[in-house]
Amino acid sequence: VFPSANITVVENFYDQRLLDIERQERGSQPIRFLYLSNLMIGKGIQEFLDALILLKQRNIPFTVSLAGGLE
Repeated sequence: VFPSANITVVENFYDQRLLDIERQERGSQPIRFLYLSNLMIGKGIQEFLDALILLKQRNIPFTVSLAGGLE
């Protein structure tokens, strides 16, 4: 369904390469996040939301979709 070139999977850690991506590299398109996990502290939702706050503070455009059960 998704072209593989447009997807980066980050499982239970962050990838330093993602922090080094220049804004020009992605153009003016917002970063799109899809969070697929249970929405509970132990699954990282709090860290994910904290990271979104940092992006917002830096005026980096993004969109978010969440999918997962509430625990």
